[in-house]
Amino acid sequence: MRLHYEVVILGLCILSLVGCGATARSWAFKSSQPAVDSPSSHVDFDPLTADVPVKLPNASEPVTAAAQLSQPKIAVGGTTTLVVRLKTAKPWTIYAIDNPEDTGTPTRLELTLPSGLVQQSDWSFPTAKTKDSPFGPVQYYSDDVRFSVPLTTSASAKAGPAELLCTVHYQACSDATCTAPTSQRLTIPLVID
Repeated sequence: MRLHYEVVILGLCILSLVGCGATARSWAFKSSQPAVDSPSSHVDFDPLTADVPVKLPNASEPVTAAAQLSQPKIAVGGTTTLVVRLKTAKPWTIYAIDNPEDTGTPTRLELTLPSGLVQQSDWSFPTAKTKDSPFGPVQYYSDDVRFSVPLTTSASAKAGPAELLCTVHYQACSDATCTAPTSQRLTIPLVID
């Protein structure tokens, strides 16, 4: 019986350190990375599996979006990866980045970076699915979609809190209808150390 109480007390101690629910997931994501990024510190970070909490889509909001940095605290000269996650409700899809303009509005991601934060390369995006339509082949994304881009701080970066903005432009369609092209603006806080 005493061993049972000791196990319960140990479990409560662990829960008080880690937290529950979303707090535990958030802690697990952040604790797997160093507190301050350096040029090689996010080598093990995988944008396809990072926990980027996003609201569940529904009939009135068929597409939801969220964004997160692999390192929200970045040293001058350090790098981080921005992950943008979109979810679509069934049967909704969004047009792919490479979709021809004449068959639907392609998804587009637009960054507004604070001074001293620089985009290192083009966006990485998932392989699109293809389906036929009356206008020709259509490329699209559905379900759970992630985009990522590496960012670095330059020597001119000003230390302190900052934020970057990512505007996701897209058009959602189901088999029966399409919404008007729209966008979601995401604000992502960071600290340059």
